[in-house]
Amino acid sequence: AALRSNSSTLARCVAALWATSQHEKERILEELAKDAEVGAEAPSDKQLFALTCLAAIGKESPGEENGQIIWNAALASLESASEDVKGQGALALGSVCSSRGGAAIPELLKMIGERTSLRYLLLMALREAISASGEQVLRQHITLIVPVVVNIAEKLGDDTGKSEKSGVGEESIRAAVAECLGLVTVSNPAETMGVVE
Repeated sequence: AALRSNSSTLARCVAALWATSQHEKERILEELAKDAEVGAEAPSDKQLFALTCLAAIGKESPGEENGQIIWNAALASLESASEDVKGQGALALGSVCSSRGGAAIPELLKMIGERTSLRYLLLMALREAISASGEQVLRQHITLIVPVVVNIAEKLGDDTGKSEKSGVGEESIRAAVAECLGLVTVSNPAETMGVVE
């Protein structure tokens, strides 16, 4: 736990330095994305730290092109054999979705519906996007988020469970759905209940 906390603190420092960099932003992101690449070997501390840095930078409104670098690296990490890498990749994906006014949230929601083998991880990314987004961003996307999450809850038992690459079952997906709905409801209860009804 202490190592993870230190990595997170260092990653926020890297993100702050990245934000003040004038000419090296893209190069830094490309290096981090390269370090985060999923390989055949066991995940290294370098790989996990690179994903932690990408998650921290993702919250800094990296812009269209730089955000795409983070998106691609995070999405690729969801295919890892390592649960730690997949988890950190989901955080990075959610972080970049929360920036730029939540412009990537609709794409994430589309993926949640289409990529059932990664549904749990994509729901974790959505949870991160919701918790890292401001109230205005959530208000913009609430009518998109709630129906997707409610639809998953209604379908549980039909198409989940064994199809999950992450090895999680129905209960984990149910918990992720509840977390997403809870976060959206806390931020805007009246509008969330209006969409649910």
